[in-house]
Amino acid sequence: MKKITLLLLLLLCIVTSLPAADAKNLPADKFVQVLRSAGTGETWGRLTGTVAHRRRGQRAIEAPISFRTLFTAKAVVGQLVFRDKELYQLTQSRLAPFSSSVETAGKSTLHEVGILPSDLVMNFIYWDFKGEEKTQTIRMQECRVLLFESPKTKDRVKVYASAAYVFPIRVEWIDRKTGKPFRVLDVNGLEKVKDLWVVSEVAVSGPGWKSIIRFKKLEAGQNKDGVPPDLFVE
Repeated sequence: MKKITLLLLLLLCIVTSLPAADAKNLPADKFVQVLRSAGTGETWGRLTGTVAHRRRGQRAIEAPISFRTLFTAKAVVGQLVFRDKELYQLTQSRLAPFSSSVETAGKSTLHEVGILPSDLVMNFIYWDFKGEEKTQTIRMQECRVLLFESPKTKDRVKVYASAAYVFPIRVEWIDRKTGKPFRVLDVNGLEKVKDLWVVSEVAVSGPGWKSIIRFKKLEAGQNKDGVPPDLFVE
């Protein structure tokens, strides 16, 4: 079995890669298990950049954003800093029942650029798995198309995961009435930091608006080699 290390924005974890033929042949529930387990490596990451937001009929917005995370076999702990003052604490358990939380204090303006704090730990892959649709090709990657539903809100997402690397490259939030997407997240860029591939650009869009997150400063490493003492903002 071939392996590749990928530091995923939002998850920032080691991803186990299967040969495409093996991944294609996995039963859907087994494929989801691999997607959720994402290997056994323990990593940290600190990504710093900007988010550019455009909405039809309104002035463009650009603001600083950073994401810091510590990934272990049991959980993902993340911290999002927006506009250098808004602080969001994120946790996602990687063990059943896959509990997650988002905490913030004071005024939140993240919604103004179309970003949800929960996006940044990709908690939707831990929602109830509802089925699989026909395989599709996204940016030359053959993808398995997986459906998940939130047990709390009943929100639905469609995750396009690379069959070769068991790695989400597109996510669509589905309108329950029309069955059509009203919000889309695309992973657009990857850069290598040491032995880890780091997501450097993500686009989130909906009707009449689009946000692009570009991380210009990428820091990452293996926990065993030492975690920066100032990884998280106090």
